[in-house]
Amino acid sequence: MWGVKSGQGIYRYTNDDQNPWVKIPGGLSDIGAAADGTVWGVNSGVRSTATPETSRADPTR
Repeated sequence: MWGVKSGQGIYRYTNDDQNPWVKIPGGLSDIGAAADGTVWGVNSGVRSTATPETSRADPTR
């Protein structure tokens, strides 16, 4: 699971009770993830994908 906060902070859910949300470098105003784990984000009207190591279908890695 992925999310963005005010200020365009990007976060990935880890399913770890000690640290459930990890901040990902960068900034987006909207984010979405496909069934294959591809992550798309929008910032200032430009689309970009997350790097391969952060766009895995398994968010615990």
